[in-house]
Amino acid sequence: MRIKKHKVKLKDVARLANVSVGTVSRYINNHPSVSKKSAKKIQEAIDKLGYIPNLMAQNLAKGVSNSLLLYILQEKPIVESTWLYELPIIQSIYDYIKATKYSLQLAMDYLEDVQEIGKLMNEYINNKRVDGIIILSTFSIGEANVVRLMDSEIPFVLLGNQSAILSSNQILFDNYSAISEIMDHLYELGHRRIALINGFENQQHMIQRGKAYFDSLKRLDLEFHDEWVKYSNHAVDGGYKSMQEILDFEKQPTAIVCGNDDMAVGAMKAIKERGFRVPDDYSVTGFDDNIISRVVEPNITTVRMPLTSMAETAVEKLIENIADPEKEIPLEVLPCKVIYRSSSGRVRK
Repeated sequence: MRIKKHKVKLKDVARLANVSVGTVSRYINNHPSVSKKSAKKIQEAIDKLGYIPNLMAQNLAKGVSNSLLLYILQEKPIVESTWLYELPIIQSIYDYIKATKYSLQLAMDYLEDVQEIGKLMNEYINNKRVDGIIILSTFSIGEANVVRLMDSEIPFVLLGNQSAILSSNQILFDNYSAISEIMDHLYELGHRRIALINGFENQQHMIQRGKAYFDSLKRLDLEFHDEWVKYSNHAVDGGYKSMQEILDFEKQPTAIVCGNDDMAVGAMKAIKERGFRVPDDYSVTGFDDNIISRVVEPNITTVRMPLTSMAETAVEKLIENIADPEKEIPLEVLPCKVIYRSSSGRVRK
């Protein structure tokens, strides 16, 4: 037979301490109006009864939740390279928050589900379910959503995501400079004919990498053909197909810059199937520095993104903004690191 244990309530503490419920409430919330004498009696009653304050109710009364939302918006279907990009960020955010008073809520939506996105954002904003929002996406989240966040006055930060209507609240990494450095590296190795296998044309990071490629062509006065530029699906098979198309073109490049490591592996596979070698006949570079870039032969010259630093900076600045709304979250663009490996070599004479 189970004996139901009586749940100690605020009024039980007040009765034992011989004070009002309001006085107990003020004591629990550290209000200075509670006298030392009353405070001592209340604490003794709490200890005797084993009373545990309802922190959630307290926070709601104060208009705070001590909770942050990580809202991930992504393509449908989600490609493998997206998971490899997002997981270290999620882990870094979680690890950082563990040492704070905040808890982490996680929500995910597909970018095409416009109504669902609007509904969820309104729910969190209107009901004040969280104290701040981190939005993680590599695609534009839409001006309407950015305006909704700005109008709500809820602290927020865009992580790895840029908005043209914002001058702050964005923590990014420098895709442009990384590809510019890759182009300079290939130029120094003697390459004057460089192709590009890029990812989705509407993905922000790929847009920035593509811009750096085209600007570098002009800056370095390099040869260019439309057939040397391909847009792929971020996957190995996409890089393979794109490289096959480039190899069928009469005028050949000597180096291929790829938007990520998976596509670089696909390009190398197509090169080898045609009887050529990397980097003797074609140099190939990637982006992401994922595990595949280190195990494939030859190892891929690639770019390492500051994912942990970016995530930690975003959470740190968001928490500071929650504590002091006057303290703006600045726009920060963190540098990437080019990792030089054996897939890039000197051009053959």
